[in-house]
Amino acid sequence: MHRTTVKSVMDKNRDIACGSAVPVTGLSCDEYPFASSYEGAASGGTARSFPQCLFADPPAAGSVGFSRCMIVASENSSAGTIAGNTYRQQRILEADPFYLSINN
Repeated sequence: MHRTTVKSVMDKNRDIACGSAVPVTGLSCDEYPFASSYEGAASGGTARSFPQCLFADPPAAGSVGFSRCMIVASENSSAGTIAGNTYRQQRILEADPFYLSINN
């Protein structure tokens, strides 16, 4: 992915991915690719999700599109803090590429 620090790009990514989320106490919308990336929801593709995520999107996979899910708000906030700290600590600046590895 490529980092964006442009507020209007991040806002558009969030709005497309999560703007239709129905508010649920204690939950917040989590999106992937991150709103802080140029590959976020505004870059195109369709939404995908799972029934337990509280969106009516079809489950799907692939390289085009974005995923969204309502998750525990405190966990989403913590993950955002970790991402922000990683950007700073690793000096991932505007438009810099970065890689995400997911380990179970």
